Amino acid sequence: MHAILITGSGQSAVFNLAQQLSADKLTPAPDTLIVNPEPSIGISAIRAISRFLNRKPMLKDTKTVFLPQAEKLTLPAQQAFLKILEEPPACSLIILAAGHQEQLLATVVSRCELHPVLSVYEPESGQEKIFRQIIASQPHQRLALAAVNAATKIKALQFCQNQLFFLRNLMIKEGRFALAKTLRQISQTIVYLNHNVNAQLCLENLLLSY
Repeated sequence: MHAILITGSGQSAVFNLAQQLSADKLTPAPDTLIVNPEPSIGISAIRAISRFLNRKPMLKDTKTVFLPQAEKLTLPAQQAFLKILEEPPACSLIILAAGHQEQLLATVVSRCELHPVLSVYEPESGQEKIFRQIIASQPHQRLALAAVNAATKIKALQFCQNQLFFLRNLMIKEGRFALAKTLRQISQTIVYLNHNVNAQLCLENLLLSY
């Protein structure tokens, strides 16, 4: 995916998640464009985004566009934005952030990878307990855990996101690079969930692979 939609409240949490997903500081730079509403985001801003993305990166491998208040996109701007989202230039990443996905056209949302900001983020100690529980459990117990966390697509995404951040930090802190395989599997599960594959089936396959 070349486009990400972050949903949820709390500017700090949204910005931190955007930074983690982009591996970028997300400050104005030759290869980073921040689009803020003045007071809305119109078609002229979409044209500026198109021009920016169609230029080759200068200092990095990827050109990044960040819209921290994507809900301020006007309807014509969203419709114009669709062409960019459907055929994004190579080496580009577009990150939109909005309080709720319902604030954007369904066609815009469908072209983005969805990453909700957790309403209640579980600390690393809680994620470690979950991780150890999975590792120590039998297949039928893992299937039961998958069912609990797959009540909705959003809940399944939150579960994956929590584990992704915890295991990524664990790998970096302790040099446990064998976790890279699990991290790839979690990332792939997020992709499947964003393509509306059955949430319980996604989590079952993921947890059985741990």
